[in-house]
Amino acid sequence: MLSQNLKQRATVPIFFCIEGYRVLLAAMPLFVVPQICNEELCSMSQNVENAGLVGILLHVATTCSFVSAYSIELYREYWCIKNLDVDANVPELNILSDDKCIAKLERINQRYAGIWAIATILFASNTIYTSHVLRGHLYESSEALITFVSFLLNVVMKLSSVSTTMYSVFMDTDRISVSAYLKKPVVYNVIESA
Repeated sequence: MLSQNLKQRATVPIFFCIEGYRVLLAAMPLFVVPQICNEELCSMSQNVENAGLVGILLHVATTCSFVSAYSIELYREYWCIKNLDVDANVPELNILSDDKCIAKLERINQRYAGIWAIATILFASNTIYTSHVLRGHLYESSEALITFVSFLLNVVMKLSSVSTTMYSVFMDTDRISVSAYLKKPVVYNVIESA
């Protein structure tokens, strides 16, 4: 029988890979959304040229912020899996008795919230700039618009998930250790013994 930790450690990378792929594509829409150049479909190099220096820098900055945010998110999740456990028979407040553990988790949560705030601002700036550039180069079919909107929706869903996690962590002090990845909301409430 698989242990709870092993199941959690196996589940997190699967969700991370799927989610990360979708979000990284959304961070670089000017490179991957079909565009029209001289009445033909643009090549990848033409898409990059259409993006301009500002677009390229915004794409790189947004991508780097998402990679950083996901790195901290994975670190947080694995720290919780390694150091905490879930027990339905124990109150959620149980881990609040260990000041050292709580202090470490609060530092991780502050970094988590901070980097996602930066990623959100960069993503919003990137989206506004991209919308302006794509306005003149969108492929005449609805495919390009659907691609762009689906990329946006993927990130909006991720940001919604992050804000729900952060709301639980910062506004509901009983849930400082809520999981960001596991399908049903999980609150780690037991400190694991080494």
